[in-house]
Amino acid sequence: MRKTRKKKETYFIGLDILRIFACVSIFLYHLGIIKGGYLAVCTFFVMSAFLSCYSGFKKDKFSFKEYYISRIKKIYVPILLTVFTTVLALSFIKSYNWFNMKPEVTSIISGYNNYWQLNANLDYFARHISSPFMHFWYIGILLQFELVFPFLFIFFKKLGDKYGKKVPVISLSALSVISTIYFIYQSIHNNLMFVYYDTFIRSFSIIYGLLLGFLVHYYGKLINKKIDKNKKLSKRIFIIYILALVIPFLFVSDKSKILNISMILVSLISCRLICYSLTMKGDNKIVRYISNLAYPIYLFQYPVIFIFSYVKLNIILETILIILITIIIAWISYYALSKQTDKKKVILKYILLILLLGSSSVGVYKYVNAKDYTKEMKQLENELAENEKKMQEAQEAYAAKLKEQEEEWNKTLAELESGEANIEEVVNSLRVVFIGDSVMLGAQANLYKQFPNSYVDAKVSRSIYAGNTILKELKSRNQLGEPIVIGLGTNGGCPKSCKEGIIETAGGRDIFWLTVTNDADVHINDSVKALAEEHSNVHIIDWEVLSKGHEEYFYADKIHLNPVGRKAYTEEIRKAIYDVYVYKYKLQKEETIKKHEQENRTKYSFYGNDLLINLNEYLDYEKGKVIYNGNKDYDMASIKKDLKKAIDDNLLNYNVVFVFDKSIPLTIDDYNELISICKNHYVYIINITSNDFSKLNGDNVKVIEFYNDIKDNKKYLMPDGTHLSTKGNEALCKLIKDSIK
Repeated sequence: MRKTRKKKETYFIGLDILRIFACVSIFLYHLGIIKGGYLAVCTFFVMSAFLSCYSGFKKDKFSFKEYYISRIKKIYVPILLTVFTTVLALSFIKSYNWFNMKPEVTSIISGYNNYWQLNANLDYFARHISSPFMHFWYIGILLQFELVFPFLFIFFKKLGDKYGKKVPVISLSALSVISTIYFIYQSIHNNLMFVYYDTFIRSFSIIYGLLLGFLVHYYGKLINKKIDKNKKLSKRIFIIYILALVIPFLFVSDKSKILNISMILVSLISCRLICYSLTMKGDNKIVRYISNLAYPIYLFQYPVIFIFSYVKLNIILETILIILITIIIAWISYYALSKQTDKKKVILKYILLILLLGSSSVGVYKYVNAKDYTKEMKQLENELAENEKKMQEAQEAYAAKLKEQEEEWNKTLAELESGEANIEEVVNSLRVVFIGDSVMLGAQANLYKQFPNSYVDAKVSRSIYAGNTILKELKSRNQLGEPIVIGLGTNGGCPKSCKEGIIETAGGRDIFWLTVTNDADVHINDSVKALAEEHSNVHIIDWEVLSKGHEEYFYADKIHLNPVGRKAYTEEIRKAIYDVYVYKYKLQKEETIKKHEQENRTKYSFYGNDLLINLNEYLDYEKGKVIYNGNKDYDMASIKKDLKKAIDDNLLNYNVVFVFDKSIPLTIDDYNELISICKNHYVYIINITSNDFSKLNGDNVKVIEFYNDIKDNKKYLMPDGTHLSTKGNEALCKLIKDSIK
């Protein structure tokens, strides 16, 4: 019997070029080189659905068994090898605690990793790498599609067979429109990660691919016949479409306002690229080989990037090594699973396969024996949410208290300011007690006019001895006002004990003592000045010096005052009292302000992530002294923004405490920038990482070390190796309170 020759399968080089282009774009995005490479996943969704349809239509009879076996070999087995070899590799990184390994790996091999990541609040667009399998959300959606595709294909194919080709095309077209509208609606009403991870929301790209598969089967390539025949023109259009994708891949970041529109456009452009790819027949071994590596490169790139995040290298060298190692591992995986006929190649294939299977087996063992910490971490998540709520309430209460304190202080300050402005009025209204002899008696009318509330007791020929008696009598009648002005000595002095008696009876009141102009005869002035040096409440009005050269003040005896002198005499007394009161008022003001500043220096502003949110419960500082600013999503940009806003709003306390764990990769340069922002404050840094803080700038900073405590006591950490346990929180709280008082 004559053997039937198997028909040679048509090879479309354009599809491989498109696959390579999409793979490279995603890889460059993961490396942080281009902004919008993540959009290439839309291209993969469209291609996967189209090629599944294209292959299905080429078979005389669609076999579920054959289809699923094919997908297990091509898609699922490489996933298993990637996951479990990664599990083994990560076990050698001692500083990495993969607390959610079991649930995460389970979600991958079970095909729901996209929903697991959504539930775990993982952000694919975050700057830091939270997991080695962040990109496996796509694999989750892909596996879910591959599971249901045979049912979808058979259903729509039977519709076409029974009712004609327009029915499945119209049905899928309607489904494409509905899924697109649903995607846009969800994009407007839900957060980015929910939209990005959800299978049903992302299904529009897959449905485009299904529709394209049926259209091409029923109606051909969907290209103008003239263009189809003109191979050069079709290639040029293909290149133009590729360039059209380059623009969003380069410039549309995850923060872009046109992100969602770009996802739709990329999916539609990918459909056109596939159509033009079908005009590009012909084989190229190099292109085909590279295309075959695209899938394993996608699988292994993120685990390699993740591992290199624990290796400190020059960014250029690191990027080169990541690319080379990813390609090598991808080639090993591909070669080990490929069909080989050459004897030498078969030997190499089995050697590589044994290495992969051995590594994966150890990874499987580690996975099976790993503890699932989901319950503990869920409890921590609930505690953090509750503590975050409490912290927000405390922040509101603190802001209200601070506002109240600020209002009180402004009122006090206003009173001080107005008080200083009104000292003249205050002085004039004082209940001044004047004790004097004939010199003061002559100026009595002037004194009463200047000080309407005063008491004047002046008498001719009175000596200093009478002063204490008069003061005692006034005191006994509760009529001793303040201050006291003494104008005695013209008629002679008295012993020091006599003067001390006057000071004692005054009882701390301010005493203004006038010197005499006839000191050459009585020798009183020096003793009075000496007394003032010993008692802070005794102030000298040096009338002898102030009146010197003013003959117009005196009568012929140069002691008693004429009307001009009485006026000058009264003014000098007023001025002396005014100057002392101004001085005392300024001193009081300075002391009040100093006290206020000292109180402010006992206040603290804490900034931190989850570590602070959970620690806040244990830090029982006096209310109104501390404000806690905890944000689990903090990064360097948001920390700086909050600090600058607090400074602008005058809400940043003198002491600033930074409490960040290793989930926020702050460098020494980052901390130096934060210290610079807080240059007028004192900064405390709570260190629970292996950072070397010896290169910190500024004298206004203190590092409180807790890293060694954690290393020495593993009970201080939760299973994730990042968050502190109850014991860890208690120990750190004690350290902070002992170090920051």
